[in-house]
Amino acid sequence: MTSIVVNTMNRMGNKLKLFAAALALFAAFSGGYALARTKKPEIVSEIVASEPKQLEEIAFLDKDGETRKLSDFSGVRIINFWALWCFPCKQEMPGLSKLQQEYAGKGLKVVALANSSDGVKQIENFYKKNHINTLDIFIDGDNKNFKVFHLKGLPTSIIVNKNGEEVGHISGYNDWESKKTKAFIEKLLAE
Repeated sequence: MTSIVVNTMNRMGNKLKLFAAALALFAAFSGGYALARTKKPEIVSEIVASEPKQLEEIAFLDKDGETRKLSDFSGVRIINFWALWCFPCKQEMPGLSKLQQEYAGKGLKVVALANSSDGVKQIENFYKKNHINTLDIFIDGDNKNFKVFHLKGLPTSIIVNKNGEEVGHISGYNDWESKKTKAFIEKLLAE
């Protein structure tokens, strides 16, 4: 009888240990989740400059469902691929909005292409909640442009010069308010 009680206690002890371990993991991950929503990522991607490469024309939808093309916009363009489910994407959007505000009169257009699963209403709510008032809403219908550029993940940004050529890209979160990023954009605007 004693061995049954000891075995039962040992089994319960293992279950308690498993429960405690699971609880600890949950606490660690939920805390990390909360931090990911409030802090900027520690890993900041840099602009990778490239030799100018002519882009093929791309099309996407505006918030009214009308087809727009990259060539509808002149000057230096930043094509930013993002999604509402992507935390680094959402974290860099206010910086993109500020960049657009600062350089719009100098010839910069940020074309923020949301993932096709993101609805216009959800994007409008996100923009409003985060005081993003300088970026237009564009949707990458069926994510076809994601495929055109052979993107590996989000966020990803393609930087296009005044001649419609890709001159740089960023894979991952970028601090759009950094001196280095602004210097790169200013150089393109001056060309």
